[in-house]
Amino acid sequence: DSYTLNFSRPASGIFVQYYKFHRLGRRGYQALCNNRMANAKYLRDALKAMKHSDGRPKFKILDAGDTFCLPVVTACFNPELGLPYDDIDLQHQILQYHWYVSGYRMCFHDPATEETRPLFHDAPASQTMFRVVVKANVTRPMIENLISSLRSCVEEMDSLGSGFQSMHEPKKAKTNIKGHAC
Repeated sequence: DSYTLNFSRPASGIFVQYYKFHRLGRRGYQALCNNRMANAKYLRDALKAMKHSDGRPKFKILDAGDTFCLPVVTACFNPELGLPYDDIDLQHQILQYHWYVSGYRMCFHDPATEETRPLFHDAPASQTMFRVVVKANVTRPMIENLISSLRSCVEEMDSLGSGFQSMHEPKKAKTNIKGHAC
């Protein structure tokens, strides 16, 4: 007899992890994981250190931090700053530095009511966030380059000020989009 579970996820990820563990051994696999966590912490600390011109933090870290966490850094621009750009704009802006940083809206469209609703009770539907997954092939110099690229993007968006938002208005008018037109 054999059984098939329809709609289950493939097990290739488990096999890859088993192969890495078998090939690298416990110490090697632990070193790989420690390196990923250290690079995530380095990025997280750099985001925490970035400040707005008034001294307030530029970013709000959303993930669980440096312990008991995946090597994924999730953050958003500090909502208290009232910036004319958001994390989706950062996603588009950082492409010029050959980085892809995933930006997300923290809302969903309710098909029953046709309303846009927040995903979380403690954040408005307009809230955005971004995440960086620190993979095994990401080195410290690459993380330093990402941090430098993030700083440059933030400086560029800050220098445009409210002009950054006005660049998107013609696109929104053409496409009749209420959110981002990009």
